[in-house]
Amino acid sequence: MKENEEDSKSRYEVGYGKPPMQGRFPKGRSGNPKGRPKRAKGFRTIVRQQLETPVEVRVSGRVTKISKRELMIS
Repeated sequence: MKENEEDSKSRYEVGYGKPPMQGRFPKGRSGNPKGRPKRAKGFRTIVRQQLETPVEVRVSGRVTKISKRELMIS
């Protein structure tokens, strides 16, 4: 069996799009482990997120949670 493995390795052609076997990533491992960096949030996104966060408000003795946007309107 060893002869077949060595024979197949010697017939492997290295070139464009065919890197050497030693230089390839092992199976199951990514070439970019951290991935693409996240984009910075825009002003509109930050404002929208802040307006949607809930706030505890005391209305006639009862505590309720409403969004900041709803609080500004009422």
